Amino acid sequence: MIVLNDKKQVLTLKAIFKNDQVNNLVIKENERTTLISEDKTIYVYFEKPLTFKSVYKFITNFTKTNKYNINIDVDSFKKNAEPNSHLFKALAEGLYYSLNKNYSLKTTNKKEEKDVIYNLVHDCPNANNKFIEITTKMEYVNFARILQDTPPNLMYPEIFAKKSRRRS
Repeated sequence: MIVLNDKKQVLTLKAIFKNDQVNNLVIKENERTTLISEDKTIYVYFEKPLTFKSVYKFITNFTKTNKYNINIDVDSFKKNAEPNSHLFKALAEGLYYSLNKNYSLKTTNKKEEKDVIYNLVHDCPNANNKFIEITTKMEYVNFARILQDTPPNLMYPEIFAKKSRRRS
């Protein structure tokens, strides 16, 4: 689940860069995360200024292995970003894209994973409007992904019309 400026979670994800003063235990390899339990913070180190593509790629990879409810400090990502890189958009879209449950007919005995909360913490006055816009967009993108993966014997015109009406 993805929320904006909601109840604080126990852990916080923060981006750090070459010249930042942080704990010596932080691993200084590009896109490498380090949990410092005293700070209750997961630090991610970046060597270069951030772009939309690099943040999007990082957050989609990060969500594959993360099991904790976390706050994401958007402002820490923005402090060493390229101009007009839209990092808030990259983080939100990457989260929505990677957390979508794809349609699958596989019958593996996978345990149902608990829903992880990602709280985007951002102090921008336009953040709420942007977040609603991104949420709507990604809801339809993920709906299209599910439609694409659904076999024709399960998605014939009547079912498609019902699902489309429910979405609009």
